Amino acid sequence: MKKIGITSLLTIASIGTIALGGISFADEFGNTEPTEGMVNMDNYSPKLRITEQVGGGTWIYGFNGTKHSSAYQHLTKKHSATAKNGNGAGKRDTRAAGVQAFSQVNSTLTGNTVWWNNDVK
Repeated sequence: MKKIGITSLLTIASIGTIALGGISFADEFGNTEPTEGMVNMDNYSPKLRITEQVGGGTWIYGFNGTKHSSAYQHLTKKHSATAKNGNGAGKRDTRAAGVQAFSQVNSTLTGNTVWWNNDVK
């Protein structure tokens, strides 16, 4: 019978963690709040508009006629909002703390996504 070393066990554990969805790290204060998020809009109603409190800020996303949009505001951190369609069109809007970031793009039949981020460098 072959013995498995500690290095092999750590490698197997690391691969398993990555395969199951990644690792959540805490900041210097022990917080594990996410710093970004994404929603695929393909299965949502064209009349949808949602407001969520995420990452310490306010995220509003949804449809506006033939477009979909993402707006995110964080009061103490530089942040961004992104809207993309299935063709890859769209833009990321980055703003200073306290200013709302807003991105809007023409929707396609599939591949429409919206994003927020509060860890912008």
